[in-house]
Amino acid sequence: MQKGGYRLIELVNTGAQQVQIYLNPTHKDPKMREMFANKQFRQALSLGINRKEIIDIVYLGQSEPYQTGPRPGHPWYNEKLARQFTEFDPKQANDILDKLGYNKRDSQKFRLRPDGQKVFFSIDVIPTLYPDAVDTLELIKRHWADIGVDIKVNTIARALYYTRGDSNDHDAATWPGPGGLDPMLDPRDYFAQHTQGSRYAIPWSQWYVSGGKDGQEPPANQKSRMKLFDEARATADVKKRSDIMKQVFDQCAEAFETVGVCLAVNSFGICKTNLQNVPKSYPNGWSWPNPGPALPQQFFFTRT
Repeated sequence: MQKGGYRLIELVNTGAQQVQIYLNPTHKDPKMREMFANKQFRQALSLGINRKEIIDIVYLGQSEPYQTGPRPGHPWYNEKLARQFTEFDPKQANDILDKLGYNKRDSQKFRLRPDGQKVFFSIDVIPTLYPDAVDTLELIKRHWADIGVDIKVNTIARALYYTRGDSNDHDAATWPGPGGLDPMLDPRDYFAQHTQGSRYAIPWSQWYVSGGKDGQEPPANQKSRMKLFDEARATADVKKRSDIMKQVFDQCAEAFETVGVCLAVNSFGICKTNLQNVPKSYPNGWSWPNPGPALPQQFFFTRT
């Protein structure tokens, strides 16, 4: 930095999750739908992930185990939503899967569903956009193989990723989970709100945005969060909005619909030493793009 005449700026990720895994409980196949819709199945998968290994290998130790929700330090931070089922406990994961009826295995030690089909599904990911997610999923593939669950890391182009999601043809998908610092602007992981982004339940989000005319009617706990969010964004009372959104996060934690890996990772920017009035740290996000939060209209250069 001294030789190059620059300094580093910490860019705080506004997201909640680095690699959110969205299983599809609205799957067209009724057997897959039943499996993904089972909360205990999702809990077992979460307990079967060695998050420390992923963080150390893929993110060089620069994160911490996390599910979703406002980031630590945010006034709406929800401990249960953020931390539940993030411990690595393959024994408990195996016990849950056994009790769910996936206790028979094939010759490769993969579990079988009650109908005799292997417990297998693919996870869509865009390698050119999120290569770190591919690396993370390859490690998770090994973790889940150890508890008898087989997956395919389905690397596809971005256009196909959206086409499969729009048509509800995906088993599962991954994307960085938003809403860490801006949950009112991007709540897609807290209930099915975004017709392309709420990857775990696109038909539910279509029902929400169309006022019930399109898509599939969601379960009661989803409809409750939809109603609460509409109330939150309709009020200018900050205290009232906070109280309402905390209910959304509590209900989201209880539903446990998505599986997260680790807290969205911060990054760094480079700033010349003679560029002044630049904060040492500021948010880095999509909804208020960098360097907007730093108010660049107030930057100025000195001669040295």
